[in-house]
Formats: sequence, C-alpha cells, structure tokens
Amino acid sequence: MSYKRNKKIILSFGIVILLWISPAALAQNLGKEALKYNALQWNDWVQKIEQQYAYSFFYDVDSIPDISINLPDNSQSLEKQLQSIFSSYSIQVAVDAQKNVFLLKNYKLKTSLYESFFSSKKYKSDNKQTNNDYLGTRNELVNKSIVIGDKNNKTVGLVSMQGTVMNSKRSPLPDAVVYVEELDQAFHTNANGEFTIRLNKGDYIFAIKGSETKEEKYKVSVYSDDRAEFVLETKLILIDEVLVTSDENNNVRSNQMGVERISAKSIELIPAVLGEKDILKVSLLLPGIQSVGEGSAGLNVRGSPADQNVFYLDNIPIYNTSHFFGFFSSLNADAIGDFKIYKSNIPSEFGGRLAAVVDIDTKKPSTERFAMSGGISPITGRLTMEIPFAKGKGSVLIGGRTTYSNWILNMINNEEISNSTVKFADGIFRANYEINTNNNVKLTGYYSYDKIDFAARNRYDYDNKGLSFAWKHFYTKKASSELNVVYSEYASVEEDYADKINTYQQDFTIKHYEVKLKNSFQLAHNHHLQFGINSIFYDLDKGSFTPLNPESLLHPIDFGLSKGLENGLFMSHEWTITPSLSLVSGFRYNVYVALGPSTIFDYQEGAAKNLSTISDTTLIA
Repeated sequence: MSYKRNKKIILSFGIVILLWISPAALAQNLGKEALKYNALQWNDWVQKIEQQYAYSFFYDVDSIPDISINLPDNSQSLEKQLQSIFSSYSIQVAVDAQKNVFLLKNYKLKTSLYESFFSSKKYKSDNKQTNNDYLGTRNELVNKSIVIGDKNNKTVGLVSMQGTVMNSKRSPLPDAVVYVEELDQAFHTNANGEFTIRLNKGDYIFAIKGSETKEEKYKVSVYSDDRAEFVLETKLILIDEVLVTSDENNNVRSNQMGVERISAKSIELIPAVLGEKDILKVSLLLPGIQSVGEGSAGLNVRGSPADQNVFYLDNIPIYNTSHFFGFFSSLNADAIGDFKIYKSNIPSEFGGRLAAVVDIDTKKPSTERFAMSGGISPITGRLTMEIPFAKGKGSVLIGGRTTYSNWILNMINNEEISNSTVKFADGIFRANYEINTNNNVKLTGYYSYDKIDFAARNRYDYDNKGLSFAWKHFYTKKASSELNVVYSEYASVEEDYADKINTYQQDFTIKHYEVKLKNSFQLAHNHHLQFGINSIFYDLDKGSFTPLNPESLLHPIDFGLSKGLENGLFMSHEWTITPSLSLVSGFRYNVYVALGPSTIFDYQEGAAKNLSTISDTTLIA
C-alpha cells in the first residue's frame, strides 16, 4: 500500500514539474537534426526552420545582414544561439512560448509580463452587502438633458430636429457619430458638425462621440421642430512607448562600403507613374547617382559614363534596361526580389566595369501556394504568377508585361504622330527546385523587345534575351560551391527613310556566353573565404550599314565580326577580428584574348588616327 501511495505521489509531483517548466525552454530545443541547415543564407535558413519546426520569425528585412547561419553544436536554446550570432550586429533576439522569434535592432522585446503585473491588494469592507443583493438594471444615469421645441406645442406627426456637435473649444466636429438608442440607428455629422433627424415626439437617449472627444450621453426630450448644440469634452489619447530607430551605424558596422540596397518590401512601396513602378528611376534618389538626361536610359554613378555600369539579372547581363528610349524600365518590378547597386568597393567576383555594378535578383516564388498579381494602366498591362509544382521543393515564377499605347498616339491631332506605332514587352521566367538538402538548382529566363515606328521617318527594333542556370552544392555545413552558366544576346536594327537619297539600315548584335564557379568556405567562426573563376566568350557582330533603296547615295559598309575571350580569377577574405573590427581583402585578375581573324593598324606617333597616318598593318589569321 505504501509503495503504491509513494508511486502516486511521485507521479503527481512529476506532472506538476512538467507543467511548471517554461514552455519556451521546451520549444526552443531544435535538436541536432536542425544542424543540417547550417551554412544556409539567413532567408533560406528561416524558411527551413519555419517549415520543419513551426517557428514564426518577425524582423525588419533591411536590418538583418546577408549572412550564413551556423548554429553551434550544443544544448543551448535557440534564443541564445541566435543571440551569439547577431550580437555583433546590435540585434536582440527574443523567443516566446508560442515559437515566435523576434529580432529587433538595439532593443530586446519582452515576451512575458512581470510576475507582479496582475497582483492586487485586497481591502476589507465594513459593509457586508454585495452587489448581488441589489436588482441589476440596464438603464444608466444620464446627467445631461436637452429639451427640443415647445412643450405646449400640439403638432402631430414627425418632428424635425437639427443639431450641432462641437468640442470643448466650440469648434464643430465633422464625422461625429450620433447614436439614438431607441431607434437603434446612427447618424453622422457633416463637415460643419451638423446633423438632422426626424423623430416622433418623446424622450430619447443620444450617445454622441467624435474621433477626438469622449462619448457623452444626453437625454433629449423632443416636442417640436427646433435645433440644439451638443458640446463634447476633448479626449486625451494615451499611447504606448514609441521607439524610433535608424540605420545610422550601418556604415560603421558593415564592412561593405558603397553599396545601396532596395529590398522586396521596399520595391512594393515604390510609387507608380502611369501605373508603372520603375525601380531604376528610384535608384536616382540614392546618393552619387544621376540621370544621363530626361527621356534617356542610363545612369551616371559618381560622374562616370553610363557605359561603365553593368546590370545583372540573376547573373544575366542586361545590355538595354529601358523601353521607349528610357521612358520605361524593361524590368518588371513585380518580379524583382532584391536590388543592390555597388558604387565603390565592388566585390571581386564582378569585373569588366569601373563605375558600378547593379545586381538584381528575381523574386523567389513560393513553394507552398499559388499566387498571382497584376495591374492595368492606361499604357501597359502586367501579370505575375507564382506556381508551386513540388510542395516545399519546387516552384515557378512567370511574369509578363506589354503595352497598348498606340490608342494614345492615334488621338493626337498630328498626322506624323498618329501614324506612328510603339510596341514593347518583356517577360521573366524563374524555376527553383531543391533536389535535396545539399543541392538546389535555379533556371532564369528573360526577354524584352521594342518596335518603334515613327511614320515616314525612322524605325527602331531592339531586343534583349538571356538565360542562366545556377547549381548550388553544399559539401559540408561550412563549404559550398555555386556554378553559373549564362547566355545573353542583344540585337539592334535602325532604319532611316526620311530622306530618299540618304536612306539606310544599320544593325549589330552582341552575344555573351559565360561560365562562373564560385566557392565559399567558413574556415572558422571569424574567417570567411570566397574564391572562383569565370570565363566569358564575346561574339560581336558589328553589323552593316546598307542603303534601303536604289535611290540612296550611301555606300554599303560591312563592319565585320569580332570575338574575344575574357578569363578571370578572383578571391576575397573576410576576417572578423572583434565584434567591432573586421578586415576584408581581395583581388581579381583578368586576361583578355582576341580571337579569330582581324586586322591591326599601327599609326604614326603623335599623328591623328586616319587612313593617311597608317604606318603598318598586321593581319591575324
């Protein structure tokens, strides 16, 4: 009997202990299985943890650095593990009992109330009667009363009552609510704080409230047509603590200088002009960036010419980033996930330009549910779809945009303009698939074209197309490689037939083939090494200059072909010496080789370079 009794006591005690233990402590133990997600970038890591362990993360996207997550192999809680990673970035981590993870800059969120929050003192009362000894009633004491009209008036039927609602300063209150309890009906005041109600004679309770005033109740006795004023007391609104934070110290705490970023969340807030969000125009608001000119494409970064900028869309070089000579961007903002522009201290993996690198990532489509967004404007229409094909593993993003602006040109009372046509369109395709925890692939396609015909004068056709394939492989939690295979092509055709004796057609094509291998190693908790190689094959058709008709006096010219191979080797190393001091070093070595037959001219020293000053000619087979 004693044994059974002790067993029951021990069992009861154990249950009490389990209920007493903090649920947050239990919820934060991810287990060693979660270590397989180490070395993932922050956004990818969060997605995995939310899917596998039912956590929910809350943070400002712009405040979280783009780092890889490596949880230590120990029994610490998730809160302590993340805090050890983000402490050097002044980011505080808090985890509550419902598996909600909060990351705030310079502020730690309280996830529970103080123990004494609900404590209250008990007072003894000499009166032993309780409220239950009295009969309850729904009627409330209304200490304000107003009489409308003459009590001796013998009018029969409805009475018209006019009222004005004012605050304590005798200013009218627009949009105040006047609720008549007996009618169960609410009325609103106009811009002058006035309202009109038709009522039967009798007594009513008016509950009146404004957005900046306390609610007041009036007993209103209505006898005949008349008006009245209702004065409400101003309400003091108590608000919680307001915390204002800034990114003032980011330039000090981050070792990446001269980089500006526009996140996906910020892209959604870009104002639309004629229904279009132009992310490149928004970049003109960033310091050090200026427009080449009104109605033209290109950016001047820190005074450098526009041809010293390079634009990448998922590693695809975009040679033409605008439609209709720069009035519209050729990048659909609905399909863009991240936008970074390096104005100085360009990472070593990029080469070929001196001014700036614009690195654009397409939006990562959801692998969980279908989503669709779009819009119609007076000039363009767009549609973007996210389609999962393997839940939790694979998804596709398809985005397209086109114009139907010719109806505007047709309305202009000018024959040359009304007979002109403008057509442009662009499309983006992205497919993701996670083969397993160590391998994932991505395929991105891009196409844009413009066809502009100025009646009886000029015609412009140009298009940009590209395709990229990326394969990322994780050798271990701290070592990974990424292979990129890229193809891009830009073609342009220009025709001028304004003058019959000078009509011509000029065209050219640029083809870009690239292979890049990038390796990333976390040598220690404070050493991060990146290195790789890339090779680019340029196939340039310089095009031709030919007359359009037999009447043209121009002579045809064939500019020929040009091919070249550019090979590059790059490396960068980040050493975090202390939480307040880090060192970044790197180098890039490029070799350019001209391919195919070509002719090289040597000119007389100090003389102008023309046919008469050629001193020697070299033919390369």
